[in-house]
Amino acid sequence: MSTILACLALGVGFLLQDTTVVLVRHAEKASATDPDTPISEAGRKRAVALVPQLAAFQPTVLYASERIRTQQTLAPTALHLGLQPKFHSSDAPEAQETDCPIEFNL
Repeated sequence: MSTILACLALGVGFLLQDTTVVLVRHAEKASATDPDTPISEAGRKRAVALVPQLAAFQPTVLYASERIRTQQTLAPTALHLGLQPKFHSSDAPEAQETDCPIEFNL
C-alpha cells in the first residue's frame, strides 16, 4: 500500500511540474518593408489587449526575439507582470540569454 501511495505522490509531483509554452506572433507592424520596424498604433492597442490573456497563464519568464516589434508586443504584459523579457542574441557564438535592451514605456 505504501508503494502505491509513493507512486501516486510521485505522479502528482510530475503533474505539478508541467510547463506551458505560449507562442505569440508580434502585433501589427508599422512598415512592410523595414525588417526591424516597430509596431503600429493598431499593434500597440493589440499588445495592450493581449495583457489579460497572457497574464492568465501566470508566466514566470517572457522571451522575445531581437526584433523590436516582438519586444514592443510583450512590453505591456511585461510591465503588468513586473517581468523583464529575455531574448537569445543571434550575434552570440552560442545562445546567450540576455535582457531585452528596450525601454518598456507606453
